[in-house]
Amino acid sequence: MLTAAAGAYTIPLVPNEIRPALENGDIDAVEWTTARGAWDLGLHDIGKNAIVPAIWQPSVLSDFLINQAAYDELAPDLQAILESAIKSYTLSVTMKAKVSDFEAFKQLADSGVNINRWSQEDIDRWREESDKVLVKYAQRDPLTKEIIEKNAALKEFNQYYDWFGNYEQQ
Repeated sequence: MLTAAAGAYTIPLVPNEIRPALENGDIDAVEWTTARGAWDLGLHDIGKNAIVPAIWQPSVLSDFLINQAAYDELAPDLQAILESAIKSYTLSVTMKAKVSDFEAFKQLADSGVNINRWSQEDIDRWREESDKVLVKYAQRDPLTKEIIEKNAALKEFNQYYDWFGNYEQQ
């Protein structure tokens, strides 16, 4: 569905295949991770244009899988410590990644890459197609639906947007 919004044909590649595919003309563009990831792959040596904000990955994603029975056996204070540590780790990793991306954006710009913004029309088209994907996943599984709904609810009071703005509205 998202490829329909882009009007593009997609080719899934692993990181070490991206640069050669761009150099050989096998692909015309790449939607790859973050500014830091693009810099680290050396994509700035090949392409001189970037479009922001990221459509695929606007933030660092982390999963913690914990055996429910083992968690339930922990004393309440240990459960609280574990939850606090997970939240602290996630926040730290996210903020370090954002700072690294800001540094990479400067490096990209300093190397001659033009940093462009998606048009509002493009953002609206991405959002519409993204919503279709979310609805499709939510219809398949009640837990997925609950996660999607809670994520949407968080956007209503997320202080991140107070500081950095809502990437969906830029």
